[in-house]
Amino acid sequence: MFFLQARCACPTPRPDRTARGEAMTGTTIDAFRQAVREAGIEPPAEIVPDGTLHRFHVAGDRRGDRNGWYILHDDTSVAGAFGCWKRGITRKWCGTDLTHLTQAARRAMSARIDAAVTRATKDRERQQVACKAKAARLWCASRPAISKHEYIRAKGIAPHGLRVNRQGQLLIPVLDGWELVGLQLIGPDGSKRFLPGTPVAGNYATIGRPDGEIVYVCEGYATGATIHEATGGAVAVAFNARNLGAVSQRLRGMFPGKALVLCADDDMETTGNPGLTNATEAARAVGGVLAVPSFANLDGNPTDFNDLHQREGIEAVRLCLERGRSV
Repeated sequence: MFFLQARCACPTPRPDRTARGEAMTGTTIDAFRQAVREAGIEPPAEIVPDGTLHRFHVAGDRRGDRNGWYILHDDTSVAGAFGCWKRGITRKWCGTDLTHLTQAARRAMSARIDAAVTRATKDRERQQVACKAKAARLWCASRPAISKHEYIRAKGIAPHGLRVNRQGQLLIPVLDGWELVGLQLIGPDGSKRFLPGTPVAGNYATIGRPDGEIVYVCEGYATGATIHEATGGAVAVAFNARNLGAVSQRLRGMFPGKALVLCADDDMETTGNPGLTNATEAARAVGGVLAVPSFANLDGNPTDFNDLHQREGIEAVRLCLERGRSV
């Protein structure tokens, strides 16, 4: 007991890994942070170069989500990797000028960076396995949604086979091909979040069967429901603008003979108009058609086809979709 008390009274100084890393590689950490930013990810306020996996919230994601990740080693040859699972981004990074290293040192550096990516990938795979199992359990334990659900009623759409949990949240299946791999949960008030571990990049929700000649692609579920109700056609919901391209590429591989119509959100009040920009790029990449909602009045900043439905009726939606053009 005395030995333990003595150690507590006079502890052996332990180096602060964070302070040591900042002191030793401050400029390198700044360079790492800039590389993260240039990849389209806002880095965390603190970057700890301790060689372990760190996850962080990415600006623009919903509160509580930690889709960003990084691993950064803290020795003189700083190396690591970073990415964002939601956006499908993975980057390797090295803070050393490789031309000054021997061939053996370069191989060692490359191996270290590859190991960092592998570690992060395995961590993500474990999360996805757990998420897939939980999504199946929650789906089976839920009940069919009804048209009186607050969100469904507010959006003026039908449930289209959705389910609702005990908390009143709608469960939107996230599919990899035709396999359930996660869920989006939408509360009665319209709040949205994904089941932790849900792989969104390249995956989607579906409304309707792909029996016709056209598959429509859009961002949100309510927008997709509106499009399906206006056309009777199959719709793939990509969940966000950045995912439109990956989903469209996947659908092109699945349905090479079908027309793909990218149904844009016209985010005219947002810098860069991400809805229209991403939909245009996706349509161009797959030889698809671009459809954009056209509003008689812009009061209230309407953006999507569900807004158009609620303001001007389902026929206005149908006409806009028919006026889609190649880009």
